[in-house]
Amino acid sequence: MPGLGFFTQLPTLWRRLQRASLLASLLPLAFYLLVTRLMFDTSPDWSNHYFGEGDDPVTLTWFLNWWGFALAHGLNFFVSKYAWFPSGTNLTWDTAVPALALLAAPIIYLKGALFAFNFLSITAPALAAWTAFLLARQISNHWPASVIGGYLFGFSAYELGQLREHLNLDSIFLIPLAVLLCVRRLQGNISQPVFIILLAAIFVIQLGISTELLATLGFFGAVAWLIFLLFGRHELRPRLFGLARDLVLTCIVALICASPFLFYLYAALPVPARDLDAAFVYSVDPLNIVIPTTITQLGGMQFAAISAHYLGGIAEQGAYVGLPMLLLVTLYLHAQRARPMTRALAICLIFCLVLSLGPRLRIFDGPALITLPWSWFRNLPLLGSALPSRFSLYVSLCCAIISTLYLACPGSNWQHFRRYALVGVVIAFMLPNRTAYGWSTWPTEAFFTTGNIEKTLGHSPNVLILPYGSSGPGMAWQMDAGMSFTQSGGYTGLDPSSEKGIGIWEQLRDGTVSSHFSNDLKALCATHQVDDLLIGPGTPPILVTAIGALNWPEVQDRGVTVVTVPARADLSYYQISGDYWPSEAPANWMGHQILIKTRHTPITLILTKDTNQPDPTILSVAGTPGPTSYRVVHGQPLSIAIPANADITLTANQTFIPDKTLHNRDDRSLSVILSIRSP
Repeated sequence: MPGLGFFTQLPTLWRRLQRASLLASLLPLAFYLLVTRLMFDTSPDWSNHYFGEGDDPVTLTWFLNWWGFALAHGLNFFVSKYAWFPSGTNLTWDTAVPALALLAAPIIYLKGALFAFNFLSITAPALAAWTAFLLARQISNHWPASVIGGYLFGFSAYELGQLREHLNLDSIFLIPLAVLLCVRRLQGNISQPVFIILLAAIFVIQLGISTELLATLGFFGAVAWLIFLLFGRHELRPRLFGLARDLVLTCIVALICASPFLFYLYAALPVPARDLDAAFVYSVDPLNIVIPTTITQLGGMQFAAISAHYLGGIAEQGAYVGLPMLLLVTLYLHAQRARPMTRALAICLIFCLVLSLGPRLRIFDGPALITLPWSWFRNLPLLGSALPSRFSLYVSLCCAIISTLYLACPGSNWQHFRRYALVGVVIAFMLPNRTAYGWSTWPTEAFFTTGNIEKTLGHSPNVLILPYGSSGPGMAWQMDAGMSFTQSGGYTGLDPSSEKGIGIWEQLRDGTVSSHFSNDLKALCATHQVDDLLIGPGTPPILVTAIGALNWPEVQDRGVTVVTVPARADLSYYQISGDYWPSEAPANWMGHQILIKTRHTPITLILTKDTNQPDPTILSVAGTPGPTSYRVVHGQPLSIAIPANADITLTANQTFIPDKTLHNRDDRSLSVILSIRSP
């Protein structure tokens, strides 16, 4: 029929439009991948090198390998006894990245966990940039500006810093997607069921990448919701309340889906404590906002003498945005200051920036100047374990959104030219120093093969590997041996709470030997069921000498010294566990309660009172036929004889926290000072 030709072509036109829209969405991803290829050297063999430096990439590769290994052998996914045997480690509190292992499962199966680690690391900035592009396009409806905004987020100083070491922290592609879904829900572009399903999936996957980032996403998302409620457009408020209702339903769905993971997460509470100064050390130095580190090409080396004073390690010094970005943000916020949404966005940026400075303001590694708002939040469950320097992630996201809106503003050709020229300067100031990103060789030793382990040590032995922990390649060697042995110790991030008070871990990690090293090693081998010590290349000579002095049987095999531990029943030792902080010093603090175990040797405890605590401390004793309580008074050392083969519990009636009186950042609960005298 005449005149109907246009209507018959509608399905074809619609398909073409869909293809064009898909192409417009995927082209930026291809661009970001190309940028990644140009920025970073990808030529090394991905099967025997890893991208980055340090020991965290080795551990993260071990984690990627673990999930498939556990599935194939019918093991508990969430608690692994292949490290920290016999108690094991709860992987829900480690950086175990189960979601990334699932996403990369085909690569792991075909090419191995090391290849998968490299693939995930190399593509992380591009994926983050792409999802930020999708968010920016939804907000601005301006394709070129969104491409640049995505780049500024995906290749921010935060991302480029974490890229050197932390796969769990540089895999941030879900953060913009979560915000995108909320924006689309506010705009009415997505139905409630689809929104809840998709966002719940994002929450669950993010939980399997980084519990810390999920916690901070929830926190900063809630704060942003409140800020836009108070300072955004009035007509937006009903939709914000509707979004809050949907978010509650989303959280319920996510909690149900993630319940197995959350069960083990809850079972591990209280979470193993970070270092005493973690929140202070891993805070942003205000100078870092405008002065780059050596990972930045322009100015990085020139200002190296200044950035050397930033705390927390270079991977955590990702607060840099640069003076051009600050100028851009200022110009946009000033020009659009009358708009409620602009004011809300500005407050979000300032809030994220202030909290990233940590609990107390410190400049140039100087003394703490003033108390900051993060000190109000740092004791919250889950969130309190987050490191403030990592909040720079949200600062960079705010800056990327502002940059997109700045470029998308209407104006004359000259105004557009000036804006893009300024953004070009911003990008130039943020370009990475290519020499700061290299590849490390995967540590290998001929001894560590499945066949050789079974031939030399038998079936499924438990070993202690030296060099130890974060300074040693034990996790890599265990993978190379096909996980054919368990190990006491290892490096999985934070030490499990079960290892608290075992001082020899620090000696093995640092390569030091105390006066009680022999006793501590015997106690460790007995209580952790260690069959053999494996002393590999690179072990500090002082440790080799100290172990040799024990005169335990040993053999050399393919560059590794195998030391056989005597029968546990024959080892004589004492051990203190519980609220105890051992060191190389002759006297150390105990807290509320400790357990003292002696085997084949008696000891004498000498207890003293700190000068800053005048009140006597009453110690109750369980497990000995002697007195059931002791009174410890300042200036009067108290001696308690502990017989051989005893299990004694010592409990203090009161403790104190030094930071409340001395303000020395020591927030441990302490009671008395304890020293040990043995035959």
